[in-house]
Amino acid sequence: MKINKILFAVAALAVTSCTLPREEMGLELGEPTAVELNVEIPTAGTRATTGTDSALGGLSNVDWSVYDLRYTVEIYDVTGNALAYSDVAYDTDGYDGYSNSISLTKGREYQLYIWADFVKAQGQDLHYNTSDLRTISLNGNYTVNDESRDAYAYFGTFTVAEGTANNIAAELKRPFAKVRMVTTDADRLSFGQQIGSIKVSYINDGSTVPSSYALATGVLGANASVTIFEKQGLGGLTATI
Repeated sequence: MKINKILFAVAALAVTSCTLPREEMGLELGEPTAVELNVEIPTAGTRATTGTDSALGGLSNVDWSVYDLRYTVEIYDVTGNALAYSDVAYDTDGYDGYSNSISLTKGREYQLYIWADFVKAQGQDLHYNTSDLRTISLNGNYTVNDESRDAYAYFGTFTVAEGTANNIAAELKRPFAKVRMVTTDADRLSFGQQIGSIKVSYINDGSTVPSSYALATGVLGANASVTIFEKQGLGGLTATI
């Protein structure tokens, strides 16, 4: 599995607040030590299917010849203001996960932010703006029925210890719900018949969805326009989300 990585920065931080006292930690602050980070998306590869399956996510349904899965990792000091580490890596021909050894200052507490999404060109955002990983925002209008819009996120805090292995296992989760509308009686339709018409609107005002997502708190940002899904057929069905 080929994974291309771009390391942006590794730096030791001088933190003056929210740090455990030296006597409590039993060590001197400021010395670097290795932290092993392993990132997985637990829903990957849980069902074997032929072709696309809407019950699965983008990992199973995107065209890997078109899209790469991008991992963006940022580590901040305990205040969430000073960036200590940043990395971007890519799965280019299928899901493989992310792992790296990071040098951080022992005795200090950090915040870990991870976002994984699909892109077409390495180094460029596609569906989501990741210029500040603490708050992810939409790029342009949202459209439905696009598996490449799937994404996965993680936030957590940790303190770098001495004398024991610093291993972090981060399981990414989808930060939004996936709504599927599936017919249960397609076998009863006569040849040539169509499924009844369907229109999806949204509960706030019918045509917008939240435009941003804060990884640490889950707080949603202001609303942005969405492309309403509507398909005409024999009958009628309206769904409000």
